[in-house]
Amino acid sequence: MTLECVQDFGENKAGDQIEIADEAAAKLLVDAGLCKVAEDKAEDDKEENKDDAKPEEEAKSFARGVRGAIEKEVASLARETAKKSLKAVNRPNLGGVPAEVKKKTFNRPGEFFKCAGYAAMGDVNASLKIGQFKKERQEAIKYEKALQYEKTATGQSEAVDTALYPTDWSTELFIKARNKTFLLPMTKTYNSDMASFQVPLINDSSRATGSRPLRYYKIGETSDYTASAISFNKATLNKYKYGVLAGLTVEQLDDDAYNIERVITDQIAEELRFAYNDLIINGAGGSSDPVGILNANCLVSVASSTPAGKVYFTDTKNMYARLPQELHGDACWLVNQDIFGQFVGMSWDESASSKVPAWGLTYNPQNNFQMMLHGLPVYVCETCARSGNPGDIILWSGSQFATIDSGIDMDFSKDIRFIQDEILYKGRVRFDQEPLWLAAMTPFSGDTSRKTSPAIVLASRGTAT
Repeated sequence: MTLECVQDFGENKAGDQIEIADEAAAKLLVDAGLCKVAEDKAEDDKEENKDDAKPEEEAKSFARGVRGAIEKEVASLARETAKKSLKAVNRPNLGGVPAEVKKKTFNRPGEFFKCAGYAAMGDVNASLKIGQFKKERQEAIKYEKALQYEKTATGQSEAVDTALYPTDWSTELFIKARNKTFLLPMTKTYNSDMASFQVPLINDSSRATGSRPLRYYKIGETSDYTASAISFNKATLNKYKYGVLAGLTVEQLDDDAYNIERVITDQIAEELRFAYNDLIINGAGGSSDPVGILNANCLVSVASSTPAGKVYFTDTKNMYARLPQELHGDACWLVNQDIFGQFVGMSWDESASSKVPAWGLTYNPQNNFQMMLHGLPVYVCETCARSGNPGDIILWSGSQFATIDSGIDMDFSKDIRFIQDEILYKGRVRFDQEPLWLAAMTPFSGDTSRKTSPAIVLASRGTAT
């Protein structure tokens, strides 16, 4: 068969005529668009030419044609495959076989605590399982660090320990702690991996003219500006260590893992919540403890003439008057359980014919409610002082107190009480607090008896017998 080349391929040029004895090969070249059947040749000429053609030349021509056709087909298939692959990448998976979820070694903290206890006692299988869990945690930590997950999900400034205790379990402890009044999230938290952290402060303790950090002056047409300079200070936050130690016997380990989890997570969370609240309110300060609200240099104490252990509306009104206006948005009342009961009674006028809330306290006694006093929420906190002592009722703006917190470390050991068949579980936090106010603020009028502060307490009235 005589073919005419439509385009260049191999050693053939467009317009050349070639003879292909194999019809299948000729059809392949035509279908590929490389050649077409020559129209100017008669059938008898083909027979004559075929008799004269040399077998060697015909074979070479056929090979060139087939090779060119194959090359074109391969290129075409490559382009189509690339297009399909790109579509597969960009198109969402709406069906098919789902990816297999890798089973975790431990699904709950209780399972981990139980296995850790047996491993500490020398159980080989438990030790192997803990080893496998360590490998999982090492891979997870790489991922968590890349996303900085541990600094954002729990609001903590350092990773939860070690290769063992996962972040989501640590978060559970904080969630449990937050189920009751938890003061830590109300403070201004700074994140730092260092052992200590410095917060810059401005020496600002008076709004009186001449005492403010900067002062404005009237400037004449050709007069010079009068300079004033800001004086800076700093608050240093150190990570002081506090810990909880909980023990479980072998018999308890043999019990259900959920019970172990309740002992460890619930009780550790409860004690950590208490520790944070206690340190935030009662921290002694100095060189070894956080500066609690009651020991802050900026604390304002409001005098009272009410009976021992009592709080009257006049007391709360006077305290509220000492809170700076700009802090009304995030301040709250912290009271002990007894003072809260007095608030409930204070909010009703017993002599009125219709019993409606009075004195600025608002709530619906029929339902669960958030009590509000002077527009600010009231929280019961067991670390507040006994009724009648300073600290039994506190008006506080947590945003004006800086804290640094490392999060929770968990560990376990059987060595301390080996002869008693007891496994010890340890929880540890590193924490500090400093007020961002160096002193209470003297108002513009200069009346030192009306100083304002983010921390206000009612002075001692004596405790009720």
